[in-house]
Amino acid sequence: MTSRRKRNPPVPSRPTEKLPPPNPEPTQSPVAHFQLEHFAGPIPPPQLLKAFDLVQPGFAERIVKMAESQMEHRMSLEKMVIQGDHQRANCGLGLAFTLSMAFLAVSYLLVRDGHEVAGGVLGTVDLVGLASAFIYGTKQRREERERKAEQLTRK
Repeated sequence: MTSRRKRNPPVPSRPTEKLPPPNPEPTQSPVAHFQLEHFAGPIPPPQLLKAFDLVQPGFAERIVKMAESQMEHRMSLEKMVIQGDHQRANCGLGLAFTLSMAFLAVSYLLVRDGHEVAGGVLGTVDLVGLASAFIYGTKQRREERERKAEQLTRK
């Protein structure tokens, strides 16, 4: 099989005609206008709701009902989270109190039975732990209040 090669067309020996110089006057070209609309939130603006109703009657009402049901659902979830956090916090406080009282009782029994050093160390560790937890919790609440106040002043 022989392969054929394409040859480039011959280059003319004389120069091509000169192009006319570009027109110095600007020509008017069609102008395109673009408009961008944006909305945030679950409910579109009224003019868009009206347009939805023109497409299918009652469609705008369905959109509003959907947004309302979503809001109710979100609020119920937030309520459950807050209640759960409250229950966990109370349970944690109760368990911490019970544990610290048990340590103090064991410390008292050790001192009563003649093990003053062990009882004193255990009682001291227990009281230092309670005091540090109280101080840490107070500091965390204060910092959280300051952060929230700063966020409110930024808005």
